[in-house]
Amino acid sequence: SEPPPANALTHAHLLGASARDSSSRHVPLLVLILSEKRNMRRREWQRCSWLGFRWTRQQRADDGSASPNVPWRYVYMYARTHSEEHSRKLDQIVGDGVTLGAVRESYKNLVFKTLEALRWAMSHVSFGALLKTDDDSMAHISRLWQWLTAVSPNALFPHLPTKSPRAQRWLERPSVGVAASDVYAGRMQKGSQVIRDNFTMSDLWHPEWFPPDFVKWAVPYEAYARPVYPNYISGAGYLLSSSVVNKVLLAYARRHAPVIYVEDVFVGILANESGVTPIPLNDKFQDPPASSAQPEMLFKGRMLVHRVKEPMQAFKWLVPSARRRLTRAS
Repeated sequence: SEPPPANALTHAHLLGASARDSSSRHVPLLVLILSEKRNMRRREWQRCSWLGFRWTRQQRADDGSASPNVPWRYVYMYARTHSEEHSRKLDQIVGDGVTLGAVRESYKNLVFKTLEALRWAMSHVSFGALLKTDDDSMAHISRLWQWLTAVSPNALFPHLPTKSPRAQRWLERPSVGVAASDVYAGRMQKGSQVIRDNFTMSDLWHPEWFPPDFVKWAVPYEAYARPVYPNYISGAGYLLSSSVVNKVLLAYARRHAPVIYVEDVFVGILANESGVTPIPLNDKFQDPPASSAQPEMLFKGRMLVHRVKEPMQAFKWLVPSARRRLTRAS
């Protein structure tokens, strides 16, 4: 069989795989990319750009050859199609993706797909932090790593003592070992209005933000009674420590109210119910409207950009050294 793509999660990383010790399977930074089977071109450009890149812990405009690689892996997450209902390959890694057997692919099921992806990760992988994103996003793994190691290095290696030799080798700044392990970070949405099914455009605080079919995001009072959502992180991409993933899943299991079918809002509500405060990285996480232009400044210095239109040009802007260093990672 063909070798897995560069930087992809493999069977060797899964819990229960044969290895001398559990720490050798640990994935400090795991990237879950939600995709649909039909989006082959999107996945191809991701593999040819940021997924296949050799990310180092001190990413600079020069070749950075002296810096060790970021310890990260990615995996695509699909929901099943009608023809896959009885497939024996459900919930298993095939290539660089996993088809979740509990969820059928549809826009309405996106919230369930996201929660099942988080559940799969918690059940199958020892990871420190997780980036959930989409197949039209582009991420700068080195900047994500540098931020995580500066803010919460313990989140990356929860099973290791802060002062252990292994942690000292992995972490950029091992002396910063007292930060909290809970991480829920990305582009924060603040003061978002809750939409009801009887709303018209005149009921919206910012009607210019919404399409004509905005009532597709309507939420019944029994699901959420307040007029404003708690602060939450945009679904274009968010960072979660394993501790927060666990808290979100526990809050979901305890919940008696109906599910809110707006994925990022619902994850934010579950985090809020768990006492987790979102961390705003609005300057580093960009989520431009689909109709807007995407100049070089949109990508320079960012950690993640959503809805990328010209991926190869965008990647050169995101990583100035990409022209020389876009090679297959080991």
